Amino acid sequence: MLPNWADGWAGRLTGLLRARWGRVLPFRVFRFYWSKKSGSAPGDTLNHFIGATDVLSGSSLALNGKSLGSVQGKSILLGSENGSEPLTSLSISFDNQEILGSIDYSGFFEFGGWSGAVSDGAALNSKNDGRVLKAVRLALTGDLSKAYDVWYRCFDSKKGWLGWACNGSDAGATISGSFLKAVEVRIVSKGAGAPGITDGAFVSDTSADCAHVVYQAHSANRGWSPSVLDGQNAGTTGKSLSLQALNVSLSGVDDDSLIEARAHVANIGWQEWRSAGYVGTVGQELAIQALELRLNGSLANQYDIYYRVHSAGYGWLGWAKNGDSAGTTGLNIQIEAVQIKLVAKGGDPGAPSAPAFISVPALTLQAHVAALGWMNPVGNGGIAGTTGRSLAIEALKLNVSSSVSGGIEYSVHVQDVGWQGWTSNGNVAGTVGRAKRIEALKIRLTGDLSNYFDIWYRAYCQDFGWLDWTANGQPAGTSRIGCRVESVQVKIVPKGAGAPGATWRPFTDQPLLPADMMAMLNRANRYSSNTNWLIMVDRQACRLGVFRGQRGSRSYAQYWTCSTGAPSTPTPTGEYTVTGKGYSFGHGYTCYYYTQFYGDYLFHSIPYYQGTFNPMDSRMGMHISQGCVRLPIDRAKWIWDNVPLTTKVVIN
Repeated sequence: MLPNWADGWAGRLTGLLRARWGRVLPFRVFRFYWSKKSGSAPGDTLNHFIGATDVLSGSSLALNGKSLGSVQGKSILLGSENGSEPLTSLSISFDNQEILGSIDYSGFFEFGGWSGAVSDGAALNSKNDGRVLKAVRLALTGDLSKAYDVWYRCFDSKKGWLGWACNGSDAGATISGSFLKAVEVRIVSKGAGAPGITDGAFVSDTSADCAHVVYQAHSANRGWSPSVLDGQNAGTTGKSLSLQALNVSLSGVDDDSLIEARAHVANIGWQEWRSAGYVGTVGQELAIQALELRLNGSLANQYDIYYRVHSAGYGWLGWAKNGDSAGTTGLNIQIEAVQIKLVAKGGDPGAPSAPAFISVPALTLQAHVAALGWMNPVGNGGIAGTTGRSLAIEALKLNVSSSVSGGIEYSVHVQDVGWQGWTSNGNVAGTVGRAKRIEALKIRLTGDLSNYFDIWYRAYCQDFGWLDWTANGQPAGTSRIGCRVESVQVKIVPKGAGAPGATWRPFTDQPLLPADMMAMLNRANRYSSNTNWLIMVDRQACRLGVFRGQRGSRSYAQYWTCSTGAPSTPTPTGEYTVTGKGYSFGHGYTCYYYTQFYGDYLFHSIPYYQGTFNPMDSRMGMHISQGCVRLPIDRAKWIWDNVPLTTKVVIN
């Protein structure tokens, strides 16, 4: 059984009829007749096929793969003379083809020159590489070339419609800064003549006296933009869109001259040098952060290649040339736009005062610490000094090295001296050999460094630990409360990048603790204990402190008001040790939760009526005991529960 219909030509066994595609009216019946060679037809042969044969079918693409539509006919227009889109690819074939053969076509691209030929509907450029068409060649093969001529002409963005070319001749324009917007293709009977004017079908620009640099940007969220030349902006500014890829080439130069480029890409680093194709990446959403360009060949003897970039947060940087770096590295800052130009040897590109390339400055920070002397220097983000050892920083030295002009200045607040004047670039701030602690510091960058970077710093201070971050000449640390700086951390970051951490309290002149607590804490840090605990009693002030930690780095666990011995039965002073514990004692009264530290001297609860929990005397903050240290029952129990035997007790 034959099918009721077929879509497209089935083809004749003789091979004389081959169809590519196309919609054919449904058929119901085939009739086949065999006859002797050269015999007559069994019927009328005039209407053996209804419709056009050997029809052109084509489609075209613009930048970033945008379709410009499909067309069919003996004459087709690919693209649009009225549009603004540059052509980047063509596909051409025959529909309802009756004659054997193919159509071949190749293109001249902005970046890369002439491509290899493709045929029969293949895409001239299947890559999203931003290359735009500037010229084409079309030719027929096989029996098609005997039956038809193929004529074609190009609409150039600068020249408009050019003349007609045919059968493999060049059509288009390779002049700088132009591109094809449309290509018209016609097939005519062999020898029928041109459809129009043939003059100026191809316009070339090969004079070395007209050297140009042409370049094209691929930006985030936008893709490829049309190419520009000779110092114009490629990319965007003010939109926070990263430059992700860049095509660059020369026009109007000798064949031995070329331009090479490479890019520093986020998460990748420096790529290899390339003289063809784009640098950067497409489809990976990775920003270019720095560029390098260089000339090779005879042009390098006549011109310098200058280039500069627009970097996020910095704006336009200065001009780099001949392989030098432009942009930033190590700062995670994206390039957003670029300008490139050829300048005659010894010429001036009109360079601004801004640096062309910025990288993280090399910072060295060195601290002179009590009992240790000068410690090893640390770098950007490193910590100079000590923590947990109660050792004061007594002097500092800072230095910075950068391709950007400028330096570093710093000032410190010294015990018994106050704020010293600013010093800079490796000089000593503070004192050496005088045992005077630094209590606060200020640091700032100078020159162009201050325009492109912020310097953040924080201090680790006695009693406070790490204070918060501050920047650019503001004070960090303490003053008027006698607290030493023990460590300093300094970090240089891109301008406006924000603080490395919290900024709430970088500096204070208010003690962390009330004066009486601070005084007791300072005393506590002078004593060792057999355990990680220490009990301090100020018998005159009737205050008791319980501390955790080791000598020099203790912190409060509790601070309470207590009652101590009456003048006639004073609480003893000195250093003691916790030797025992018990639940209760007393005759005619009961005290609970006692902790023994020296003979019959105890920490215990207030007295209660014997055998009850009815207070007999609950007064606190008074000198009224028989020499023991009285506490409310819950606080006496806390010591009984938490402070182990052999813990040191110090009573002043």
